[in-house]
This record gives sequence, C-alpha cells and structure tokens, in this order.
Amino acid sequence: MTPTGFLIQHREAVIELANDSPVSETWRRLVDRISIDKTMSENTFRVVIKPFMETCQFYNDGLNEKLNETITRLNEELNNEQKLNKKLNIEIEELNKKLNTLDGLNEKLNTPDMPVKTSINISGWTVTKQDKYFRAFKKIKGKGYGVHIGKNLDDAAAKIEAKAALLCSLTHTDTCTT
Repeated sequence: MTPTGFLIQHREAVIELANDSPVSETWRRLVDRISIDKTMSENTFRVVIKPFMETCQFYNDGLNEKLNETITRLNEELNNEQKLNKKLNIEIEELNKKLNTLDGLNEKLNTPDMPVKTSINISGWTVTKQDKYFRAFKKIKGKGYGVHIGKNLDDAAAKIEAKAALLCSLTHTDTCTT
C-alpha cells in the first residue's frame, strides 16, 4: 500500500492526532495507534502530512459548504410546507364549520314533525316515496287512482302502463291517456 493510500485509509485517526500537534509527536502517536512505521518512514510522513492535511481540510470545507447550502434549502422548503400546512388547516376548520352547519340543517329537515316529500312524474302519473316504498297517483275523470311501485323505480313505467291499461278497460273509455 502506498503512503498516501495508507493515510487515506486511516484519515480519521491521522486527522485527529495531527491537529495542533508537532509532526514528530503525531508520528509517535500514529506508530503506537496504527503502526504507521510499517508502511512509510518518518521522513516520508513529514513530506506528505502537510499536503494531506490541507487536502482533507479543503475537502471538508467543500462538504461543509454543500451541507450548509442543503440545510438552508431544506429549511426553506420546511418553512414553505409549514405555511401551506397552516393554510390547509385553516381551510379544514372552515369546511368543518360549514359541515356542522349543514348537519344541523339536515337534522332539522329530517325531523318526524316535518317529513320531506319529493315527487316526480312518470308517464303522467305523480310518483312519491312514502316511508320505503314508491307509489304513483293520477286523477282520471275526477277519480283518484294509485299504483304501488315498490322500493325502487326500476320497473315503475311498466307497472304504471299496466295499471293505466286496466283502468282504460274497466272504464270502457276509448281515449285513455296516460
């Protein structure tokens, strides 16, 4: 292994022991700790240690600068996300207030005292839902008639047409309109 390769491999120990120590003291500590004397001589160490430390310092400074830039960018992104999160929480609160208001209105509308009835028109018959079931109503010649349709409106038109045909035949009317 080359002296430089050895220093790179053990750079953490070298940097730790070489900071603010004379070269001879650093050499002695490295001999005791990592047996550096088996890879290079003390004279070789004296020649390469200063450029090695400068290179490490330059490398660390560049990394620190990049890390600081990254930290600054991430902090800005975090602040933006926190601002957006705050805005979203405010919007959620407003929507929850509106939902609570609507829930209150729904409760008022669905009270037993005030049943809500809606009706639609199928083939000239008025169809309403009473409890769970649909019924159709129509006045023919002044008399009211009704048809039970069921829980859904899937075959409502067919049931209404059948009832209208039956009524036409019973009333002996040639001109039944449905």
